[in-house]
Amino acid sequence: MAETTVLDRTDASRPYNNLLRALRDADYALIGPHLSATQHSIGDVIYNPGDDVDVVHFPCGPAMVSFLISGEDGRDVETVLIGREGAVGGIVSHGRLPAYSRIIVKFGGQFACLNVADLEAAKARAPTLRNFFAR
Repeated sequence: MAETTVLDRTDASRPYNNLLRALRDADYALIGPHLSATQHSIGDVIYNPGDDVDVVHFPCGPAMVSFLISGEDGRDVETVLIGREGAVGGIVSHGRLPAYSRIIVKFGGQFACLNVADLEAAKARAPTLRNFFAR
């Protein structure tokens, strides 16, 4: 399957993110118009601990982010990698909790971005969308 850009509205394809591609058409229609594209490079910080989480980032294609937890000795431990199979930021917390770890870009590339407020509004309109993101 060819990679597409988030802002390409000339065809029916979705961003190259498995989570977004798994949504039912009716659910995707609620968030699709609110998605925007951004590029991130290796080492870019998406969130630091305590940051307000106001944007959901869906890595596309080869892009990948890493969750880092800082130990008391100052060393960082990489706890999880998220690629095109998922998203980071406000998916299950309903956008009300601050970031608990540093999230950095491990492999650069394109990300589809969605304001948490837009996601929450769509989830309020569609129980299937709310349940999808609760898993």
